[in-house]
Amino acid sequence: MSAKTLILAVGLTCCAPSPIAWAQSASSESEQQAVSELDEVVVQGVRRDPRRDDTSSRIVVGQEELTRFGDTSLTEAMKRLPGVTVGPAQAGRAGGISLRGMGEGYTQILIDGQKAPTGFDLESLTPEMVASIEILRSPTADIRAEGTAGSINIILTRGANRDSTTAALVWETTNGRDMVNASWRGTRQVENLTRALAVNLRRREVRADDTAVWRETDSSGTTDALRTLVSAIDAVRTNLTLTPSVQVDLANGDRLGLHGAIDVSRLDRSGVEDWRTIIGSPLERTALRQDLTIDLSKLNLGLDWVRTFQDGAVLTSKATLGGNRETYRFDEQGYDDNGRQTLDDRTRARTRVLGLTASSKYAFGPTGAHTYEIGWETALDKRRDRRVQDLGPVGGTPGTIDDQTFDIDIRRLAVYAQDEIQLNPTLSMYFGLRWEGVETTSDSVAYPDLRRRDTLLSPTFHSVWTLPGAARRQIRLAANRTFKLPPISSLTPRPYTSSNNTPLAPDEQGNPALRPESATGFDLAFEQYWDAGARISFGTFVRRIDGVVRSETRLLNGRWVASPFNGGAATVWGLETDARFNLNQVLALVLPGAPDVALRFNATYSDSSVADVRGPDDRIPGQIPFSATFGGDYVVRPGWTVGASYSHRSESTIQIAATQRRQVSSADDLELYSLWSLNPLTSLRLSGSSLTARDARSSNWRSDRQSLLNLEKRNHSAPVFRIQLEREF
Repeated sequence: MSAKTLILAVGLTCCAPSPIAWAQSASSESEQQAVSELDEVVVQGVRRDPRRDDTSSRIVVGQEELTRFGDTSLTEAMKRLPGVTVGPAQAGRAGGISLRGMGEGYTQILIDGQKAPTGFDLESLTPEMVASIEILRSPTADIRAEGTAGSINIILTRGANRDSTTAALVWETTNGRDMVNASWRGTRQVENLTRALAVNLRRREVRADDTAVWRETDSSGTTDALRTLVSAIDAVRTNLTLTPSVQVDLANGDRLGLHGAIDVSRLDRSGVEDWRTIIGSPLERTALRQDLTIDLSKLNLGLDWVRTFQDGAVLTSKATLGGNRETYRFDEQGYDDNGRQTLDDRTRARTRVLGLTASSKYAFGPTGAHTYEIGWETALDKRRDRRVQDLGPVGGTPGTIDDQTFDIDIRRLAVYAQDEIQLNPTLSMYFGLRWEGVETTSDSVAYPDLRRRDTLLSPTFHSVWTLPGAARRQIRLAANRTFKLPPISSLTPRPYTSSNNTPLAPDEQGNPALRPESATGFDLAFEQYWDAGARISFGTFVRRIDGVVRSETRLLNGRWVASPFNGGAATVWGLETDARFNLNQVLALVLPGAPDVALRFNATYSDSSVADVRGPDDRIPGQIPFSATFGGDYVVRPGWTVGASYSHRSESTIQIAATQRRQVSSADDLELYSLWSLNPLTSLRLSGSSLTARDARSSNWRSDRQSLLNLEKRNHSAPVFRIQLEREF
């Protein structure tokens, strides 16, 4: 069964009566009789569900679900969320996060509704530090319109409504390397004052073993060159994170919050690469030895103020000040086939970043069917990057010192207005308009100065129509205008040189002339909800993207250089579904007494076509055609819960340019966990992930009339086993 057929089949179940509905209908007569005999009527309130009740489309995932498998980083926990895929991790660094299979750059990451600070790393967060995650498939005017695929809003835990102290210790092992994570969280509430502090200390060891095969053939199919590569990387990363917060409820009803985040980390990584030439001439550097050290310190302070007026209006103001200091040391030595040194690279860099954001929004008091809100936001990011590459004299070649220092300032100003209208009990609409201006300036000692201004206007529309019937069924429609601004690394013309320069391993250099990508999108979804939290959703989306940024590799001054540029337009479309229900509800009529297993499922299929790329796989960069996750949890007995999750990511083949293609293999991940409550205050969790791990493979092809180059890589994968002990005091 194909991916599209599978999603369509799941979606069609939305239009048919469900087993849950049949079970409710079959028992309705007896229930009505029982109700008529009651002498007392008890009215129970229905808990508000943002996904079901909000006009704007959002999926909210709470802390309980995020912490279920005992993950030590937030990135690991996010891979099970609807529509989310996480790319393969690099040695010491987490993989990129994307929505709807559209590639990492099309997904916006927000922290408490604000753009993540410059230099922010999700690896510094654990699931316990997060109160909830919102997945916004279509934007609203009060957030930046930079999420073409959607936005992921991470809501941090700021406090609690009771005093508590919790400590946890985690040990993890994979591929012969260990990870230890210790965390502590305490909250105290005294009258109108709430204080909280979370501390997390982690040390992770990583081992990456890779192999590769380089093959070059001529037009007749004869092999002109054949080489093999064996590489190994060992990395150790240590993190210390503190997140204090204070919240005060003032006498006049105002609420004042002060929160901060301190993160100190160190990455030590060493690697070796050894090339063996079987056919053809050897590379200039057949052996490489690399050592990298990164020391990073980050500090963020935030102030929130909420004031509620007598007429019901609410004024919310926020200000955040943050910065980081990074020291980068990289040493690389290269040797030829005879053991002679051919490369001595010593690169030193120091980065200083300062960021300031301020925002305010005013939500008007109730005005009939309308709910109005206006707001503004401003931000300033200042980056000072000092980078010097020292190439020592080797093999008779004189050394060089290249000063690649540059400064960048980014200033933003945005204003917006939005209106949510409840036309009648079954139909509500949302209209929003956001204007944003971005000014980027850069000064460099080696390259021309950069001066650019981008103006972004983003209208947004949402609507929800509730259909008649016992079970709640509703149709959602959304339209939006979004943008994707080029990252700083893509704008700066600073080159990053490759050790063995080839068409498939080129130097990389930014392009100051890059323009933002702009996109017009539409979303349509059908949702159905039942009692006990059961639900199913089926939707489709389409995006029209102008000026897709792609990479082009050219031969410049004797070296191959890859640079980004704005290509033609692209059309992206897809299908998505997710469901949640209990097995005993579905089988109530067929198999009474079925186990109470909580099941969840999500799947996404997407495809695209780039106008100026010819070929059957002319997709946008980084696209994953199909991904799906299926999981379940079962309470064996009070105090003992087990669960499983299985994720699949399809193979991806992309025609990067007329002469270049890239293919990434499919991936599967089976996870299991068992959670015991040893006593009311202590719990023990055993879990395993990547239990069906297969080596990840990728292939790069480059062809012309004379030859075909192919580089195939294989990254070794290994299961991960974890033990977690948690105690509440």
